[in-house]
Amino acid sequence: MISTETSASNRCNHRAALQCPQTNPNLPDVTITGTVIFDLITDAAAGTVRLGIRQDPPVTCNETRLVGETPAGDQYIRVPKGNNVRIIFELGGNWQWTFPPTADGITLKSASHSTRYWLTDASCPRSRTVVIQSSHVSPLENVEADDGRFDERFNIEVLINQGRGHALAVEFDPITKNPPPVGG
Repeated sequence: MISTETSASNRCNHRAALQCPQTNPNLPDVTITGTVIFDLITDAAAGTVRLGIRQDPPVTCNETRLVGETPAGDQYIRVPKGNNVRIIFELGGNWQWTFPPTADGITLKSASHSTRYWLTDASCPRSRTVVIQSSHVSPLENVEADDGRFDERFNIEVLINQGRGHALAVEFDPITKNPPPVGG
């Protein structure tokens, strides 16, 4: 499914929903399972908030690592070449935030990517389980050559409690590299 909406800045967003096993039972066999935790990282001096991404427990082996970092220090979700992964995305920290109760909380920027993503569990307000099928393209030979061509953008939609029953809807746009560059 694709939905189109216009944001406050009149920018048009096209979104694709993830598949679900009930409507598309061709769920790939999973070879790697892990938990990726999102957290809000604040810098009071700079007046900024950013989305932090980490794997729990931490993994250093490239074959099973699900979080990578670019040379510039930006974090991304990794889908190791030739592996289908099941990732439990959790909202971490002491923040009062949840995925929306009436929506999946994860959408994709492109319908072409939605054929490789399945939402398999949305029952917990602070987590979503997703299966991502490995891309069939060959990875770039080194991290420095990474030009973003294998980036699959998806949106994480959350509600942050502002108190008195008012929730602030926030959307994050982490990058998924499928496949990540060699060494990345």
